[in-house]
Amino acid sequence: MKNKINPRIIAGEYKNRKLLVPDSARPITDRVKRTMFDILGDITELECLDLFSGSGSVGIECLSRGAKFVTFIDNSYEAISLLKTNLENLSIPSNRYEIKQAKIDKNVGSKLGKTYDLVLLDPPFKLIDSIPIDGFTDTLQDSGILIFKSNNDSVETAVFKVIESRTIGINTIFFLSKNIDSQ
Repeated sequence: MKNKINPRIIAGEYKNRKLLVPDSARPITDRVKRTMFDILGDITELECLDLFSGSGSVGIECLSRGAKFVTFIDNSYEAISLLKTNLENLSIPSNRYEIKQAKIDKNVGSKLGKTYDLVLLDPPFKLIDSIPIDGFTDTLQDSGILIFKSNNDSVETAVFKVIESRTIGINTIFFLSKNIDSQ
């Protein structure tokens, strides 16, 4: 398998370690990832959900920066296989993560049966318009943050409020919190 641009971990325990990515992937750039984590700040001890995790670049970055636990979910067998290889290559203890191969839809939260401090939502560009953002409320703790990376400059939601957004190239990163008043 030919591996193209290999993203790296940009900070923390696994800093500068490279990751394998699927041929079909559109890996997040260092610049986008750095901006995302600069805005987030300290994520030590957070429990994170990495949806459309691909090779695990963002979730592994969370672990590298001290997140307590990450649940990785992707539908692609190839991505899950490379994710497992990346975690093994970095010798990340298996009690700090779980991996699920599953279709990601608005019911993913109820299927997991738990909520997270941080939910990372980075779907393939071709799926962005079909992602029901409001369907992910049950994955997020009331005080949590949902990060949605998109190639659109706005996000439609009735239950989340945008607390921050940044555009970097063709990507816009939306930082969303639950709009408690709308629930």
